[in-house]
Amino acid sequence: RSTRVRSSAASDVYKRQNSDGEINVLYEKVKDAFSFDQLKILQTGMNGRNITCKQCVKLLSICDFDNERIKFLQVMAPHIYDCHNRQLIIDTMSFASGKDEARQLIEDIANNFHSNKKAFPIHTKEEEMLFPFFM
Repeated sequence: RSTRVRSSAASDVYKRQNSDGEINVLYEKVKDAFSFDQLKILQTGMNGRNITCKQCVKLLSICDFDNERIKFLQVMAPHIYDCHNRQLIIDTMSFASGKDEARQLIEDIANNFHSNKKAFPIHTKEEEMLFPFFM
């Protein structure tokens, strides 16, 4: 029974994962919005969904400045499920201070997840290979 629960939890990550098509739709909505509405639209689009670092980078490309990218990242970071690819996100920042802030933000989210991983138990070898960032 516990294996079924863990496998179900692992498959839930995939079910909540945004496809590239969904990200493209969200990208267009956020990009076309007035700047004061962009974060609200992004928050709504992220509600209950997970993204990859690559998808996060696409959404960050809407922003012109590191401070804007950090605000977007604050919304998206809790939804990133492949934190081991965080360098893709860090590399989008223009300045060392932005890179440091992005790195810290992602690491804090990952560390918080690790400290609460009992809420999302994954323990089989197969699941560890699929989701090493949760271990």
